[in-house]
Amino acid sequence: MQSIKNYLDKSNFEELISSIYNNCTEDNTYLFVITAIEGACESLLKKITIIGDMLVDLVIVQKIITYEQFYKGLKHHLDSSLDVIPDVPKFYEYIGEILTPFFFKLSDGERRTFLKEALSPCLVFDTSIKIAAHLLQNAINKQGLNEVAKKWSSGKMCFEDFSQKQKEDELRELLRSDYKLDEFLKELSNSNCLNEKSVDLSKICDRILSDRAFQEVPKLLKENLSSSDKETNKKLISALFERIFKDTIDDGSEQIAFEMEKFESKFKTLPSLGLRNDIELQLEVIYAAVRVNHQLGNPKDILLNVLSFLNDLKIVEGTAILRWGNEKKSDVPGNTIAIITVQRFIQKFKEAVE
Repeated sequence: MQSIKNYLDKSNFEELISSIYNNCTEDNTYLFVITAIEGACESLLKKITIIGDMLVDLVIVQKIITYEQFYKGLKHHLDSSLDVIPDVPKFYEYIGEILTPFFFKLSDGERRTFLKEALSPCLVFDTSIKIAAHLLQNAINKQGLNEVAKKWSSGKMCFEDFSQKQKEDELRELLRSDYKLDEFLKELSNSNCLNEKSVDLSKICDRILSDRAFQEVPKLLKENLSSSDKETNKKLISALFERIFKDTIDDGSEQIAFEMEKFESKFKTLPSLGLRNDIELQLEVIYAAVRVNHQLGNPKDILLNVLSFLNDLKIVEGTAILRWGNEKKSDVPGNTIAIITVQRFIQKFKEAVE
């Protein structure tokens, strides 16, 4: 509990991760989840949202806590929920709030499975739907009807996943009458959650990331990079560099190595990407490197070699590296650990500025 309180007081995520590494094992990490949820529901009521965000970082982003460990810790509380309610009347509301960040952060393919499994201990009491309802209320307050309806639809969510006793129509009526979710249900019916542009972008990124289409990348970029569409450009650059890094980091031998010449030869075949003086796009290149590094298990010195080489080629400027180190973005897998491992490299640019 002390490490959680320190995190809430100081927002020091690195210290929290270090504490988990030092004090938790594969067999007892679920106890940390139990403690975090207990703190949110009992002694740290004003910090529930922060606790939820913290658990999302640890489970989905940093992958320090596994889904199974999270389920086990949550199950401890859900199994005794009927006994808890007299002392904590808003228990279901608090659990819904803790799970809200998961609803937004999980991919479309994971959202339904995760929430169904997380709330399965409540099915015997028929209270899973109560938590799901509070989750929806909280999510709508944070992101609005349209966004939540899109997430529900794209994740192929089903109300019957959260009840063994009631059918879909009965559950919808319950949500209307008891939880004032009538507007959400209307939005869900009317929502066209597939935006044409996002579908096209997804197909382009899939082609960029495929083994057979790298020769098509210059054409794809020329057709789809636009000076006026920043978000599309960032996604394309991110997908492209993730593909290049995967191609040029050799993980087939005993020692993982970054093949600099191979990277440079691939990069030279591309048209101008508009990276010069564009810190936002350069950050996407860094985050692509961080994601690949995380997927490989954070091998020693690989990220340092990649960042040094990117800086030498003037693909990524010192300003972008400094901003990356200062932002400490938590929604990129492995980012916190990556920053810690190349702290001296970042410090070099800080000293140059000073």
